[in-house]
Order: sequence, then C-alpha cells, then structure tokens
Amino acid sequence: MRILSPDELNSWVQTHVPHGVTMAILFAGDRLSCIDEAVGLEADGEVVGVATIAPRGEQMSGKPTIVAIYVRPKFRRKGLGRTLLMAAIDRCRERGLVPVRMDALTTPALCAAQNLPEDYRQDLRLVDASIGGALDAMFLE
Repeated sequence: MRILSPDELNSWVQTHVPHGVTMAILFAGDRLSCIDEAVGLEADGEVVGVATIAPRGEQMSGKPTIVAIYVRPKFRRKGLGRTLLMAAIDRCRERGLVPVRMDALTTPALCAAQNLPEDYRQDLRLVDASIGGALDAMFLE
C-alpha cells in the first residue's frame, strides 16, 4: 500500500482510468477536488487500484467519505477491491476519520463492503447506491 497525494492521484487517474463514464462519475468535479489523499494498492511495483479519501466528505458534508474505489480491469476479480477498501478504512482510522461513509455504486463494491470482517463494517457507513446493479455495465468496462 502507498499513500498518494492529490497530484499523484490525478496523474495516475489520467494514465490508467479510461476517459468516459467511469472517469466522469468517479474522478471528476467535486469527487476529485474534495479528496486530500488516496490509498494506492500496488502489485509488481505499480499502483493497480486506488481508494480516495475526503476527510470532510463530498460537497463538504462534514462526513468523512471513501469517495471512489477503482481497480484496473486486468487486476479485478482477485479480491483486490476488498483489500483496498480495508486499507482505506485502516487509513481513515489512523487519521481519526471514523465512522467513514461509502456510497457503493456497483454490485461488486457493495458485496466487497458487505463481506468485510465485522470490525471493519462497524467503522463503515455503507450506502447502497448501486440501483440494483443498473450501473455495473458502465463501471465494469
């Protein structure tokens, strides 16, 4: 795991996230500007996934939030999203940002959060925003 600054995150996003719906929804506008760091998951010396942290929440809601979780497509379906989510919660704990909110936009994100160990679920305020899986096709390119 590695902590990424907003500049490092922005560079990573520009290089590794396909421009389109995913970029627009997960990493644009307030969703990127409200974060102050990201947890980067590394494999073979490169960052393959990120979880962004907004200490004051989106739109300055005052609720610490894990704003986006993204794992590059070739590294998916290996449990890395769950590992990344746990690392993001650990980082929020280190910073005193618990409980932390997460809006799950996809079925895999929702399942990863729901299947966390109990001690992680206690510090997570999960919101099911997956619309019954309707957004999966857009995000799971």
